[in-house]
Amino acid sequence: MKLLALDTSTRYGSLALFEDGKLLSLWVEACQQSHNEKILPELDRMLKSLHWTISDIDYFAAAQGPGSFTGLRIGISTVKALAIPHRKKVVGVSTLEAFGLAGEWFSGSVCALLDARKEAYFVSIFDYEQGQKQKCVLQDELLSKDMLKEKLNTVRKPILCVGLEDVVVLRSFLDQKNIFWISPGSFFPTAFYVGRLALREIQANRVLEPKALLPKYGQDPHTKVKKITK
Repeated sequence: MKLLALDTSTRYGSLALFEDGKLLSLWVEACQQSHNEKILPELDRMLKSLHWTISDIDYFAAAQGPGSFTGLRIGISTVKALAIPHRKKVVGVSTLEAFGLAGEWFSGSVCALLDARKEAYFVSIFDYEQGQKQKCVLQDELLSKDMLKEKLNTVRKPILCVGLEDVVVLRSFLDQKNIFWISPGSFFPTAFYVGRLALREIQANRVLEPKALLPKYGQDPHTKVKKITK
């Protein structure tokens, strides 16, 4: 079974190709606002290196959000454009759940963070034990900086915070002794994590028709900070 996973939910663009659950090819690059210029040429290069064509791919997966409005639209529309002509199914996964996989080795709570601007953050918290996710404590919620600190103050387990370089400003603010951080610059959101989550969804037969795949922005850009409605 062949899978293409794509992530354009942040300023990084990433593609991953899997076969039978094994990662065969990965690309990740800081694209800023040029995802639409980078994605298809890089995909073409990766496919040629494996002697694949688009029609060989069985499933397509994308990060649905939260994240960049423009980036999410590009990612979702790209997956649809690739899947529809070949009548293939698609999978959407949470950007923050994909972030959380970067801390799956941690025993405790993994807090995935994404800057939503204006001192607000998209937040998900997952409990991990010996490399296995035990439960989701908080999912894709939009919190102010103060609300985030209040929430983490209620967590008694060790906490590992995972995020891009722009959340480093929180390190001095979130000063609890049980909070640890993945070093700035050592974590990059990649389609590898998106693909791993998608493989689980495919195995459970939780797949979609392409037209049913929609971005989950998390907020309207003009609204106040509030809880995300699922």
